[in-house]
Amino acid sequence: MSLFGREEKLEIYGPQKIEEEMDKLFSVGHPIIDFEVESFSVSDGEKISFGEYSMEFIEVDHSVPTLAVKIKGKDKPGRLKVEKLLDLGIKPGPIYARIKRGEDFYYNGMLIRSRDFLGPPKKGPTIVYSGDTRPMEEMIDFSRKAHLLIHEATFPDEEADKAYESYHTTPSQAIEIAKEAGVKALALTHISPRNKSLERREEDYKKEFPSLIIAKDLMKLWIAGEEISYEDISHTR
Repeated sequence: MSLFGREEKLEIYGPQKIEEEMDKLFSVGHPIIDFEVESFSVSDGEKISFGEYSMEFIEVDHSVPTLAVKIKGKDKPGRLKVEKLLDLGIKPGPIYARIKRGEDFYYNGMLIRSRDFLGPPKKGPTIVYSGDTRPMEEMIDFSRKAHLLIHEATFPDEEADKAYESYHTTPSQAIEIAKEAGVKALALTHISPRNKSLERREEDYKKEFPSLIIAKDLMKLWIAGEEISYEDISHTR
């Protein structure tokens, strides 16, 4: 990151004792960095807010302490009901901004409740990252209705027993979780080089879950409203 000119502080969140592990890493590697790094331990069920976003963590089923994380953007105010305001003689101006901020106030002796002049709120983007894990029922509720679920799929379907033994997941298992959770898009990641069948079976998997994405290094994904798009730039490097 220093090579790319990063200067702002980097915060790292992880399971218990993450601070000790990061201290070991920095003491062994002797990295030269131009920004502050701070680590924070978080626990199962913990929630953290920062700016316009919040993070929630759950412990997953892996051979070492591992957490899944849900990152959620704050909901945005719904569409302003301009026609209704004009009918009351309230013209565009600072009052409209107050309503959009959710304020309730009196105007010319009339109580203005913002909820009466706003449509349904626009849901903020929600992204869930599974981390390394076996398939879990808890992941279904945790990622319910998320815009994007990024789930590991280390082993091919035909090695489901081996996946279970080593605390990992197969593509079909991840797809089943995504379907049950009702997520809008699923990105499969942490794919073993041994999993040669994944790209070969990509079209079959997309018949089961049309918005499936096979994640690649350097891939960029965007969430705009309810739409998910991505750009694969791995072949350009």
